[in-house]
Amino acid sequence: MRRANRNGFDIEDAYQRAQAWKARTTNKGLQTNFNPPITYCSTTDLAELTRDIGIEQDRQEWQKVAELIEEMIPIRDAVMHNQLIAETALEQLFSLQERVYSLLGNP
Repeated sequence: MRRANRNGFDIEDAYQRAQAWKARTTNKGLQTNFNPPITYCSTTDLAELTRDIGIEQDRQEWQKVAELIEEMIPIRDAVMHNQLIAETALEQLFSLQERVYSLLGNP
């Protein structure tokens, strides 16, 4: 999965972005040895990767999971920018969690 980076000029893939984020985290003195690259993917990247897997494997449930992850993006963005989220957002997260688990066969 490739897209323009933040400056809009260079094209980089999700793995390159994850590795760059991990490097920045390491440079700040935080421990990163045990974190897999997916730890450093954005929520958007995670949704796109999940969708790609669903399409590649012709698995509708993974494509639906990707859609559910996309529904979480505004909530994640609000939390990351220290914005207050309403109780309805928390309820939405619980609902999304239940739906993802259901799609993956984990009640």
